[in-house]
Amino acid sequence: MQKDIDAQTLITQSFGQQASKLVGDYATKKMDEVTTLKAQAIIARKNGNEAETDQLDTQAKQLTDQWGNNGSYRIALHTALVA
Repeated sequence: MQKDIDAQTLITQSFGQQASKLVGDYATKKMDEVTTLKAQAIIARKNGNEAETDQLDTQAKQLTDQWGNNGSYRIALHTALVA
């Protein structure tokens, strides 16, 4: 019986670690998108395209608010994994 409990505990811990890493990896990819959007916004600004600049800046901010270190989606997923 104890072996079963130990095995279940190990499986649960392993899942939590792997799932948390996957969330972090996905968040990193989203933040890479932010970097790309910001670079595109700089180019749009240099070209005098304020509408495109505003759109790109808005998209970058939204992704940062969702997937940055304190982003709502990132926190929600990590919280769900612990629950």
